[in-house]
Amino acid sequence: MRRTSLALAAVVLVAALAAAASTMLSSRTGGPLSGFGGAGIRWPSKMGDRFTWAMPLPDNQTASDLTLESIDPEGVSGLQVLGVAVSTAGCSISSISLGYPAPNVRTQDVRGSVIPAHGPICALQVLVGVVRTSPAQAEIKSLRVRYRWDGASYEDSIPWRLEATNPASS
Repeated sequence: MRRTSLALAAVVLVAALAAAASTMLSSRTGGPLSGFGGAGIRWPSKMGDRFTWAMPLPDNQTASDLTLESIDPEGVSGLQVLGVAVSTAGCSISSISLGYPAPNVRTQDVRGSVIPAHGPICALQVLVGVVRTSPAQAEIKSLRVRYRWDGASYEDSIPWRLEATNPASS
């Protein structure tokens, strides 16, 4: 009887630890980067055009730094993503730069980059390099951002959009 009770207690303990670890290791939504409205850029381009799209990441108005794990474009059509990086150059980066990587812009890896607590607007810009691969509609519908904040992992989709349109006919 005592052995059965100990075995049952051990099973309950293992299950509780597994549930706690799963909660700690899984990503949550609703972190400091959630709840931002839509924004975007429309850019005239032709098939084969390579360019860099820059958007400022939301500022971090919390008491703790936020560390990025990844940024992935979502809803991509008619474009090939060449790469994603970030820059600390602030709001001086043009929303669209011809070529990829953007000329004269210092970049760094997304993974491990920090949006500082109570940081300024444009503390970190995301740079997405693309090439247009289709004459039809070409777009990125949003950016999926994975990050660590206050001891937990978060994953939020930010509805920032890039639309590559056909140049006006002359």
